[in-house]
Amino acid sequence: MGIKTGGKLTINTFGGLGVGGEFDNDAYRRASSAKWIPYDEYIAIECIIAPGSMYQLLTDIGQVSNVYAQFRFVNPAYLQGGLRVVREDGSCIDFRSGGKAGVDNLLATSKDIVDADFIHQNEDYSATPYYPKGANESSGVTIAWGLI
Repeated sequence: MGIKTGGKLTINTFGGLGVGGEFDNDAYRRASSAKWIPYDEYIAIECIIAPGSMYQLLTDIGQVSNVYAQFRFVNPAYLQGGLRVVREDGSCIDFRSGGKAGVDNLLATSKDIVDADFIHQNEDYSATPYYPKGANESSGVTIAWGLI
């Protein structure tokens, strides 16, 4: 059993990446109420095989930009069930559809939950964190444009 850590995020993996795991030894994942994720937060992306009991870890734990860069190489044909972003505090953001539709949905919706101003379409990455100041402020370009 390998332990992967980054920031405060810990996932116990059973046999390595893509095999399965638990977040912080707790099979219960609670929903995140956040509308965006700061670029320097550590996250991971899981595939929900069976809600509440089985999850497949699709990416290593890493900062937002690294995880999304990794995620682009996951073949959507192998995804089953929904997709989930696991955050440092243990909360999760779920995307109900799996497969290519799930990947497209996650990437398209990311503009609302990920601090996408960090990921510039034509300017590589910014080294300075950007935090939206108001509830209605846009978080920037869609992740799909920045990394896919």
